[in-house]
Amino acid sequence: MSELKKVLGYKCGDFETDKGEKVHFTHCYVCYPREDVTGLVVDIFKCNDDTVLKDINVGDYVRAFFNEKRKCVMLVTEEPTEQDLLEFGEAVDADIDEVAE
Repeated sequence: MSELKKVLGYKCGDFETDKGEKVHFTHCYVCYPREDVTGLVVDIFKCNDDTVLKDINVGDYVRAFFNEKRKCVMLVTEEPTEQDLLEFGEAVDADIDEVAE
């Protein structure tokens, strides 16, 4: 099963707690295949800070790395293999001549 995640979107923002503390947040929305799921799992990664999203675009396939608090500290883009694309339900190019034979 693929370890890659596909970036669906992200959100950065600020809010104020009930105690009046200002908090900044960065969330990354991803999907990925999982053996016990038909289709794809959708998940939200709470990121350590905004820099995690530097050079990351919606639609990118990434590997995610987390700290001990389960916050995403790094996303690394990676080209998916044909097998990865199949697991994500994406179309894979086929050589038309090979298919016709």
